[in-house]
Amino acid sequence: MFNSLAGTVTGKFPQRLLLDTHGIEWDIIVPDTSLDKIPPVGESARVFVWMQHTDS
Repeated sequence: MFNSLAGTVTGKFPQRLLLDTHGIEWDIIVPDTSLDKIPPVGESARVFVWMQHTDS
């Protein structure tokens, strides 16, 4: 399990953050209130995360 991801912000969209961690780009769902606190595209950021996995 992991606690946080650190890397370069590659995209910011409503309720969505794209973060590149040395070649792996993560698509992270975030509330808009938290997204406002993330640095702009091209800057470094660390986000605390949890993974929710469901079987369909």
